Amino acid sequence: MTLSQINIMYADRLRAIYPNQEIEGIFKIVARHVLNYSKIDIHLNKDENILSSLENKLTSILDRLLTREPIQYILGETEFYGIIMKVDHRALIPRPETEFMVDLAIHSIPNDKPIQIIDLCTGSGCIAIALAKNLPNATVIATDISENSIRLAIENSIASQTEINFRVDDLLNPASDFGKYDCIISNPPYVQESEKINMHKNVLDFEPASALFVKDSDPLLYYRAIVEFAKNHLSIGGLILIEINENLGNETAKLFLKSNFSDVDILKDLQNKDRYIKARKYE
Repeated sequence: MTLSQINIMYADRLRAIYPNQEIEGIFKIVARHVLNYSKIDIHLNKDENILSSLENKLTSILDRLLTREPIQYILGETEFYGIIMKVDHRALIPRPETEFMVDLAIHSIPNDKPIQIIDLCTGSGCIAIALAKNLPNATVIATDISENSIRLAIENSIASQTEINFRVDDLLNPASDFGKYDCIISNPPYVQESEKINMHKNVLDFEPASALFVKDSDPLLYYRAIVEFAKNHLSIGGLILIEINENLGNETAKLFLKSNFSDVDILKDLQNKDRYIKARKYE
């Protein structure tokens, strides 16, 4: 088969699951991974006959995509803030929304002096690693309740040649020996269980529910814990930056305002949805 024929096969078979634009994006990711082809290479070599061994790999990936398994898990990696990250069922797949939060942090944190950063609920380690890569004066600590997630994060840190202190810790009942930090950043579980009805099966069936969902009866559980952690461990003048549920921006912001945090702002993501809270501690 030619590359063009395989592309058409992907489009025809995946159309019932994904929109056309997403299918095209998936195929480009697969072609880069299996064939080492750039977007231009795909166009220039569209009439090329693919070796049978590579064709088998491409069709095998397609078969797994038809089960709605995320392409990132199939390939075992994804790109986050220009860094290749290993991903598997131990942690959530890093999202562009989180990538944008990292960019906000990098442009809000001074890089002309030593600084202490802690990433709570680190998952794959993507936030901590991206910050360590781009803020050479930063000392980064990252925590997660899942030992499996921490092992994955350590693997990613080693692969990306970053030095991060990872530790297993429960944000809802944190250890008492944490120090002071100039920046606290976190993407905790925030999707309400009632929102499952609007989510795709590739998320529900494959990604770890414990890293996604909170009970409808207490959707701000982790944000109250972050506020308490920040009251005890954020330095004066320090920055806190968190990812939030788009439907609970005002409610989440009030937690910080009631605890006397300053400059509390609700920031929007690239889809113009309330997605982040940025605040500082001055007392």
